[in-house]
This record gives sequence, C-alpha cells and structure tokens, in this order.
Amino acid sequence: MKNAKNRPISVGISISFLKFAKEIMEFLQKRLKDTNIVFIVAGLGGGFGTGATPIIADIIRKMQIVTICVV
Repeated sequence: MKNAKNRPISVGISISFLKFAKEIMEFLQKRLKDTNIVFIVAGLGGGFGTGATPIIADIIRKMQIVTICVV
C-alpha cells in the first residue's frame, strides 16, 4: 500500500520509529517492573510487527522477563 507521494505506508524500521522506541523504553521498564511474564501478539503487513515487536521484545529480554511472542 502506498500513500499519495508513492511511499510505502508502514512503520517499518525507520529512524523516526527507532527514536520513538527508545523514548518509550523507560515507560516500558516502569510498567513491567514487577511483571513475571509478557505476551506479545503482532501481525505482519503494516510494519508494526516487524518494526516494534523486536524492539519491545529486546527491552523485555534485557529485563529477564519470560516472554511469549505470537506473530
């Protein structure tokens, strides 16, 4: 799918998205502080699953929380 400027419409792994992901890292760390297990459910095709899911999973992995991811 493309927008009016003939660019793909997706989050993907653009620089602006990576910047956003780093900004939410502290938020996720606070929210998941006392969490034992996290389920991540993502779809493919719009960019969020391939762009955000690996970053979120990495943050959770570094916190040593059991993670189950379904794509």
